[in-house]
Amino acid sequence: MPSFDHGVGDPVEKDIYVAPQHKVVVVEGNYLLLSEGDWKDLESIFDERWFIEIDIEEAMNMVEKRHIATGISRKTSEVAKWRVGYNDHPNAELIAISKWNADLVIPSLTVY
Repeated sequence: MPSFDHGVGDPVEKDIYVAPQHKVVVVEGNYLLLSEGDWKDLESIFDERWFIEIDIEEAMNMVEKRHIATGISRKTSEVAKWRVGYNDHPNAELIAISKWNADLVIPSLTVY
């Protein structure tokens, strides 16, 4: 399975090995609950699908800080804010709609 590191910005193919003896595998991804396109085909491979719900504005504040911390935005808050508004916020709204496809919706507990 691929892994993802925000500092790198791209998935690392075949980075995580899942062996036949593994009983539980937790998969995380923003688009796994979408019911359109190729994403819909994924719903049959999971026994359970959970959605961790967080206030979008709170999430965007954390994403902006992550952009700065990982150097994605060249450590300028203006670029980080632009990226959140242009890319991350619209994606968050799309993802939030997909929560109704989850078996369980869990409220996020933000830890600072």
